[in-house]
Amino acid sequence: MKHVIIILLFMQAALLFACNRDDTPGIKTDANGTVVSMPSLWKLPVAENREFGEGVVAPVIYQSRYVLMPGGGLRFGLPKGIPHMVDAYTGQLEWKWDDYQLRSENSFFRDNFCMKDNLLLHSWGSRTWVIDMNTGTTVWRRIKINDMSSSDLVGIGNDYYFVGLVPVEGIPYQSDGVVFRGKISSPVIEERIVSPDLTREVTDPNISTGQGVHTLQAFIRGQDTLLVIAYGKSILAVPRGISSKFGVYNVTRRQWEYKDIEFAPPAYGLVVDNLPQIHGDKVYHTVDRWITCHELATGREVWKQRFDGNFMFGGFVVVNGVLAANCEDLFLYGLDAQTGRRVWKTPSSGTASPMSVLNGVAYYSGGGDGHLYAVEVATGRTLWRLDSPDLKTSSAAFFYAAVAAVPGRDGGHGVVVAHTGLNVYGFEAAR
Repeated sequence: MKHVIIILLFMQAALLFACNRDDTPGIKTDANGTVVSMPSLWKLPVAENREFGEGVVAPVIYQSRYVLMPGGGLRFGLPKGIPHMVDAYTGQLEWKWDDYQLRSENSFFRDNFCMKDNLLLHSWGSRTWVIDMNTGTTVWRRIKINDMSSSDLVGIGNDYYFVGLVPVEGIPYQSDGVVFRGKISSPVIEERIVSPDLTREVTDPNISTGQGVHTLQAFIRGQDTLLVIAYGKSILAVPRGISSKFGVYNVTRRQWEYKDIEFAPPAYGLVVDNLPQIHGDKVYHTVDRWITCHELATGREVWKQRFDGNFMFGGFVVVNGVLAANCEDLFLYGLDAQTGRRVWKTPSSGTASPMSVLNGVAYYSGGGDGHLYAVEVATGRTLWRLDSPDLKTSSAAFFYAAVAAVPGRDGGHGVVVAHTGLNVYGFEAAR
């Protein structure tokens, strides 16, 4: 299971609900020419009742213009995460979600939501919601079959596939990851699709096994729907060690195309911690401290690289042949996506939001240092490392959670939308 640090803090000053142009002075740069301060195009307060905005970690962009951003407030007298839909061009609030979630279940990560047309499906634990992106109303919600908890999910067409955690009969506190399928348009009972056939070495109920499916990705080939499935099991030879593998399963034909491709020798914590990404004829994974590349058609290993930290929070993107990966070792790495050769390495924040890419620039918030970053993917040059303009109001109001880069209008610069807990800001993109 992934663990994400969600900041729970209270606002220290009352805010008026309005959409204003920010009064930050002009652009400032450091000695290296990196922008550290710049005026925003607009700002929008989102912390109602002095509740810091929370709940959206990954970029959720609708119609290449509207972005889902964290918001905070009270429902039934209790603090709740209330996502806000914001017009990236104007900063106007389009809607606040008419439903609510508990603080513990209000985060849209990169691996627990998917979209089809105007419908946004979001899952957390045993609950699933579908939201109308035009109105902010809940279309349907349901508790999964047998109150089953779940983790990663992906959508393709009207189907979504997710990893459901199924309790192991006879072994308390242990669950295996199994692939299920549901329908985005209607709350049908989830259908069990596949689980890897793995022997069980660890049966101690006090040891978390990491058994079964960890994550997945969907793709279409001809008329068939296929899944890249990463899975593993705990082993006795290494203390708390995990043997992690992957395969490709053909859902249409109900058969494995191949399986049991090992990422690396079994080790402690060796779990795939991001959704697999498919680019061309390659599939990429981050597996604890490894980044791997395999042929999608055969599973043959093309390359793999080991690092001094994992990529659980920042993840990676592939842009014009360069794989940019944000590592917990406080560096952002650029690798040749075809060979794995390091192209560049630049200081970063460690823990970070997922990256949002526009015109060759990756944008993210640094959970480790609170800055808003813009990095040129081709070269690794840091263009921005912005301080939050709200730090003068609250020392806790740094940049964190979702960052979304939206294309510009009529060939102009795009807009980068970021969040401080108190306000959502729109900045003119670097390109």
